[in-house]
Amino acid sequence: MRRAGLSVILAVSIIGLFSLFIAPLAEQVNAQERCWCCAKGTVAPMTPVMCKEKGGMCFKTQEEATKSCQQPQPQCWCCAKGEVAQMTPANCKERHGVCFRTKDEAYKNCQKCWCCAKGEVGESTIIECKQKGGVCFKTKEEALKRCPPPPCWCCLKGQVVQLRPAVCKEKGGVCFKTKDEALKNCRKQ
Repeated sequence: MRRAGLSVILAVSIIGLFSLFIAPLAEQVNAQERCWCCAKGTVAPMTPVMCKEKGGMCFKTQEEATKSCQQPQPQCWCCAKGEVAQMTPANCKERHGVCFRTKDEAYKNCQKCWCCAKGEVGESTIIECKQKGGVCFKTKEEALKRCPPPPCWCCLKGQVVQLRPAVCKEKGGVCFKTKDEALKNCRKQ
């Protein structure tokens, strides 16, 4: 009987130690992983990841979040990674997107295309392609066919000049990817 009493006392002591040391530590870690989220006019504590998924913004204090939620936030139509959604310009920038005044304008610029930029072809949105200084095509084949290769550093008669690869070859030159490489390997003929 005495052993059972000691076991109970030991169990209660362990639980007491847990609540004194471990539980506050767990709460402290949990508190560090949470923020006060202002999403769609509502303030609630949650993780930054959950807040971002809800299109909200994180704040350190409930007061800051409440103040932000009370102020009407300007909205735009954001094109980010090929998707369109309405959000604040700050959230759009956070997602590496571009803001538009209208939904139609955002959808028009957010369509996927095959982009030719600086002689390289890749899948992109229309707005991303424009930002790279490229031209959009409907198909990969069309983009590859109509996308001129980037110029190379051509060693031509001992001189280093920048030309299209086909022109360099046609004139009897040799192409290099970098100017340094061309200068190092170009000898007067």
